[in-house]
Amino acid sequence: MVFRFKNGSQILKQTEAIKKVVKISITSIYPVTTAGFMNVLYLCCPIVIINNMCYICVVSYTHMFFSIIERLVKMRAIRQKKLEQLLFEREYLSVQDISDEFDVHINTVRKDINELVKKGIAEKRYGGIARSTSMVPTSFVDRLNTNRTLKESIGKKASSFLEENDVVFVDSGTTAAMIICGEHVLPNHLTIITNNLHIINWSLSHTEYTVFALPGKVDWQLNALASIETIESIKIYNIKKAIIGCRRVTKAGSLTSASAIDARIKESAISLCQQAFLLADSQKIGSPELFTFSSLDKMDYWISDDNIVDAEYYAQKFNIKIV
Repeated sequence: MVFRFKNGSQILKQTEAIKKVVKISITSIYPVTTAGFMNVLYLCCPIVIINNMCYICVVSYTHMFFSIIERLVKMRAIRQKKLEQLLFEREYLSVQDISDEFDVHINTVRKDINELVKKGIAEKRYGGIARSTSMVPTSFVDRLNTNRTLKESIGKKASSFLEENDVVFVDSGTTAAMIICGEHVLPNHLTIITNNLHIINWSLSHTEYTVFALPGKVDWQLNALASIETIESIKIYNIKKAIIGCRRVTKAGSLTSASAIDARIKESAISLCQQAFLLADSQKIGSPELFTFSSLDKMDYWISDDNIVDAEYYAQKFNIKIV
């Protein structure tokens, strides 16, 4: 905010007027350089110009200062979160790519990169960063065989909720896949919508079921078709029941995934379905993975084992039926 006066004697006379406009207490006035003038504008401090000389009004603005800092911190946190998602989608980003994407200076990009490296999310590469190898999810086969008996048990339990002529979406999760591929009896007529390659492969020998394979880029870590096309294509279906897996369930009720694109697919399916079923064993309760896609209060059922600690707490707090 800039105030112009012809001479210095007018400053004291106009102080009260300035205070009324800026609503802060002016304590003193100092001359500033051109560079300082730009910094003052950035901080939204009042400026006085006398005989073409620029002065800064030094103010009591502790609240304003912390408000500005808080906004800057939030902006940085949002930018870094989006950068993490972008990195998981593209796997490599150059410094210039990041600068162009977020319209920030190269020096700002380098600071953001250093933060991601410290967190173990990214690794520095020539001219940019790549997704950290430690953050790459384990293979689908490894995940499928981990606690396989428990997953089959949960899948069988969940299958009892399927009814004749249901239109069902099943996501890329290994536990979710067991509702279809497990050793149990399914209704005779089902329409299955999925991007899970394990289920698509299963359908080749179970031709009595109608299976819609969602389009997209093959993600071998997920063993699924997962890209922007997948998210867009799911929107045309009228889904009755969505079968959703997750990597982690937090104590606060957040459902998380290690993949940004997988998280968005799950989020879309939950928003479109009439009933949402979470398939996750008790060992999934813990610290969150990188991407949150939903919460327990948006699910209708949580199909799990009998070892959920504080099951009654989750049921009551999030109004979800735990089976």
